[in-house]
Amino acid sequence: MKKIILSAALLSGASLNAYSQISAGTVSIGGGVNYGRSTTKNEIPPATVGVNDNYTSSSLSIQPIASYFISENLSIGINTGININRYKQAQFGRYNNPSQFFDRTYNRKERVVSLGPVARYYRFINDKFAVYGQLGAGYTNNYFSIHDYDYFNNSVIVSNNGRSQGFYANFSPGITFFPVKKIGIELSVGGLNYNCVTQKKDGFRSSNSYFYTNFGLSSLFLGGSIYLGRS
Repeated sequence: MKKIILSAALLSGASLNAYSQISAGTVSIGGGVNYGRSTTKNEIPPATVGVNDNYTSSSLSIQPIASYFISENLSIGINTGININRYKQAQFGRYNNPSQFFDRTYNRKERVVSLGPVARYYRFINDKFAVYGQLGAGYTNNYFSIHDYDYFNNSVIVSNNGRSQGFYANFSPGITFFPVKKIGIELSVGGLNYNCVTQKKDGFRSSNSYFYTNFGLSSLFLGGSIYLGRS
């Protein structure tokens, strides 16, 4: 009886071990998406001297990824990113002079495209869940436009556009749920990031490099992958 129980336990453990891995030669195709929007209103009573401020910002990020497993649970591949950010500030009010009104709208739009290699390693918790660490680096290109308009005086305050480019590096942890062996549902909540970008315009050149962390719900990415060839 003891031999039967021991054999069953060994077979169960072997089955779990065989399931809880992604073998070399597997190809994964997928990606993640993040969207955020915030609105802030600062209003004053009617006929009061002062300025009403309304802020609206939105961000959409899509990150497709394709990878090849070079060994068990370790993949390398290509990661792309498309980020679209919008910011709007609307101000309306009046100064001490009752006839002098203030009506101004500031808009900023930004599009960021990135491309680079990525490596990811999975560590299985059980036969359905795995945590992973993802390391990436590559090229980034940022296009932005700014338009600041005074409606009361019918005049443009600032109208400008530009482009910056450089490189990035990041590390992001996450978790993957496998409802079936060849489909994974992924969740990540930010990571460690480094960016170095340079902007050139009209003979001027400016460079900016920064390191930051962005753990939290505002950096939550929800995605999924298909694991082709996983046995």
